Amino acid sequence: MKRKINLVGTGTLTISLPSSWVKKNNLQKGEELEITEKNNELILSSEKKNEEKKEITIDIPSSTNFSRRFIQVPYIQGYDVIKFTSNDPKVFQKIEENMYTVIGFEIVEQGKGYCIVENITKQKGEDFEKIFFRLFNLVFTVNEYLIEGMRKDNKESYKLMIQIEDLANKLDLFCRRLINLQETNQIQVAASYYFLTRSLEGITDIYEDIAKKIKFNRIVNKDFFISILVSFGEMLQAIRESKSETWSNNIGKFKKKYHEIEIKLDIESAKNKEEVELMGYLYAILRYIHGLSEEGFML
Repeated sequence: MKRKINLVGTGTLTISLPSSWVKKNNLQKGEELEITEKNNELILSSEKKNEEKKEITIDIPSSTNFSRRFIQVPYIQGYDVIKFTSNDPKVFQKIEENMYTVIGFEIVEQGKGYCIVENITKQKGEDFEKIFFRLFNLVFTVNEYLIEGMRKDNKESYKLMIQIEDLANKLDLFCRRLINLQETNQIQVAASYYFLTRSLEGITDIYEDIAKKIKFNRIVNKDFFISILVSFGEMLQAIRESKSETWSNNIGKFKKKYHEIEIKLDIESAKNKEEVELMGYLYAILRYIHGLSEEGFML
């Protein structure tokens, strides 16, 4: 949509608002709009859209049917108020135990056979990029913890890897909620951000599995695996620092690095079953990073 710039008086430039948007938001003369400046864009928003709360009622028959997805799915979809009903009191206990997984939501009311969960924070478009890159940085952190754990046989590092995964889950859910609420300030790349967010959380899942399942005292060639992890860090750094105007310069180097690691992760070179399993995990991470590059270099 294009609008013509008009000159009012001797030095004031104005544009008219689309009538369909004005009617949709029930705007009147004299009301104020929020204006956000982002690079060469001006983003207009009406405060009125935030006044209408999106609500849903969910009945959970019994605690045996409970899943945290009853909380997380409407949260991701952008609901502000979720009313849970049940004849099983244990359901509400489980809801309370799982509220930590969603940022900004609290139980605000509870009575016989129901409880109400509500968003008590105000999300803004500028929150998205900050939270997204925090999630991206968690992948760097968990990779560094694995390197440290293998170099120093530091069991504490492996415990921290598991803790990070819980935080990554929360940030992933929050990012997807903002995307579905169209609060990214970059709607044209929302689909790419959604894919990137899910991929980053998927990577932290794999690191958690490594921390829980690999018996590191059986890994013979630790230097080899550490070199792979260092390369992962370099590849992730290339994605994070790329801009749309420079991605073509970086993609060639990235592709070369990817194929080098792909060749190295040959199970024939593994010394035992434990190394075969670790190679499988690292190859899965490599594939995730490859997927990140397809979207990340273009953002």
